[in-house]
Amino acid sequence: MLERLHRGPLVPERDWLPFRPFAPRPGRLGVVIEPLHPALREQLSVPDGQGVLVREVVPDSPAAKVGIKPHDILLEIAGKPVPAEPNAFVRMVAELPAGKAGQVVVLRKGKKETLGELELPELPRRSLVPDLRLPPGKLPPGGIWLHVERSADGSFIVQYRESGQTIRIEGHEAQGKAQVSQIEITEGRETRTYKSLDDVPAQLREKVSKLLDSALKGQFFVPERSPKRFD
Repeated sequence: MLERLHRGPLVPERDWLPFRPFAPRPGRLGVVIEPLHPALREQLSVPDGQGVLVREVVPDSPAAKVGIKPHDILLEIAGKPVPAEPNAFVRMVAELPAGKAGQVVVLRKGKKETLGELELPELPRRSLVPDLRLPPGKLPPGGIWLHVERSADGSFIVQYRESGQTIRIEGHEAQGKAQVSQIEITEGRETRTYKSLDDVPAQLREKVSKLLDSALKGQFFVPERSPKRFD
């Protein structure tokens, strides 16, 4: 479900570490989506809170087989409105039953079209956004660990660890920008969760921002060490 981009210990003396990404693995539906621009929503009279734009369709995926095409606006799946928020859309697809999941309604060239019956595979046993745990004893003295995963539907996870600190970021990429759904920072035995970058303590915000940016650019910034405790 998720594309693993990098996992392993990094050397803190280097500022940037290039990587060679793995081949993409499609998500359950097989589309890359992005939010509708407000002007496009108004022009096409798409209801607020509904619909996402299909940017790409993975060949031979459930989306391709049912007839979804790039530039379609997904409006309904199985009789339910498609949420406009990308993370909510990902959750919606994850909750659909395997097998015949229902019909798909799209807006194509300004006209609403009902496609065929969508058939979905079983969800993998692991969750859509897995809980990544680092192997014990694998972190070298003075080193750090960075793990990035991305899916074809735009979801991503960034997990960074150094001695005494772990940062985990979950979100969705749309229009080349990262939309964060959750940031979890653990220092010592204390874990705090934030819903946006602005909520992160000031002394950690730049570090989290650069880690987030690295997930989209395919280069991994190795931040300077942070204080071990929150303000």
